[in-house]
Amino acid sequence: ALPPPQGGRFRRNKILMNRLLINIPGKPVSWKAPKRGRGKSMFTPADYRAWRDAADLIIQIAARGATIKTPCRLLVTIYADNLAADGTNIKKGVEDSLVRAGRDKKRGRQGVLFDDSLKYLHESTFRLGGEDKKNPRVIILLETIGE
Repeated sequence: ALPPPQGGRFRRNKILMNRLLINIPGKPVSWKAPKRGRGKSMFTPADYRAWRDAADLIIQIAARGATIKTPCRLLVTIYADNLAADGTNIKKGVEDSLVRAGRDKKRGRQGVLFDDSLKYLHESTFRLGGEDKKNPRVIILLETIGE
């Protein structure tokens, strides 16, 4: 089970929080740029698309509909089953999922993180938590910082 949000800065459905801790189980997959297929159309590789969709859902549930519109910091801790993984690209995938999770353009709803630009994401780092072949995962810590 995911821990409940804690603290008190941004509000949604009477939930106040300044810190969000999310555990995404499963093998972390590096962000992959869309590629050109045989018909020259763009596609996203299936392994990344599956991880991205699962991460989006877990992030959306953990945030409980909140959207962060204040400066924040992000720490991504990676427990990989293979140390050849690219940590920077895994972090990029997490950032994109934070922006995309819960977004609904038709209803005017934003994602958990309003935008991953420097205006909102003042600090973004990743670290290796260790090699874990039995339980690979990504742990996300998103905290609001002084305005």
